[in-house]
Amino acid sequence: MTSQHMTDDPLSLGTQYGLGTHRATYKVPTMSQDSVNYIICLIIFTICIIGIGLLVRSHSVSVDFHTSSANLSFFIVFLLGSLALVILVGVLENVYHVIRYGTLGLFLYDDGFIYGTQTSRQAVSWQNVQAVWHKVIVSSGGYVTTSRDVYTINCTDGTKITIGKLYQFKNMVQIGHVIETETARYLFPAALNRYRMGQPVVFGPLTVTREGLSHRSQRLPWTRIKRRRILSNEISESRLVIREPGKRFAWASINLDAPQVEVFWMLVDHMREVSLSGV
Repeated sequence: MTSQHMTDDPLSLGTQYGLGTHRATYKVPTMSQDSVNYIICLIIFTICIIGIGLLVRSHSVSVDFHTSSANLSFFIVFLLGSLALVILVGVLENVYHVIRYGTLGLFLYDDGFIYGTQTSRQAVSWQNVQAVWHKVIVSSGGYVTTSRDVYTINCTDGTKITIGKLYQFKNMVQIGHVIETETARYLFPAALNRYRMGQPVVFGPLTVTREGLSHRSQRLPWTRIKRRRILSNEISESRLVIREPGKRFAWASINLDAPQVEVFWMLVDHMREVSLSGV
């Protein structure tokens, strides 16, 4: 469902779409603290450049430009000018984000969420979500490695919403966890019913069957499953790790690029309890 209304009040929007109590609001900051620091540094560098430039100009009247003192002054001006240019790029980048995503927001409610800009928002009820995909995008630039958590929500009416691709809200992982857990309440019964009918339930590279868990050519019985989720490895990539009790190495370690991860764990936990109880 798409809204064209200009209201920015989360309570009014929640009432309008019947999404229940408002829980949290996430927006693009109009001016981040980093940008304020950038501007302050830019002003300081500009003053320094002007001061040194005037000093070099007055110095050049009585001293040959080819002296080491003059060369050092020009080097300092060049260095400060380069740093000022880098800072200016940072400021312009923030201004670009403010102009392009300034009204982008995410409102979380008890019964769903609203995402989009002030002129075009999409309201989604948890029970109308068909699948939730979590993808971790890792980018490397020089000595710096960054990661972005992107959540794609497929709805029953064919709508697809991607959160985290345009802009990474603060606490993006926590936002995604709320979306996954809330939608899992409605998706789990269908997955459990499919399992009880003897049909395999597929979650990306993992398959749940009556015999246990399958990953590629490996199979692990329900009673031998120990779960763990970590944020590690050399590129800081989120991974879903499944272990056997008493085993040093993981039975499976896969990227969190699978649909309904929370539904998968709910089904696994349920079947482990059933297997251990002997019911």
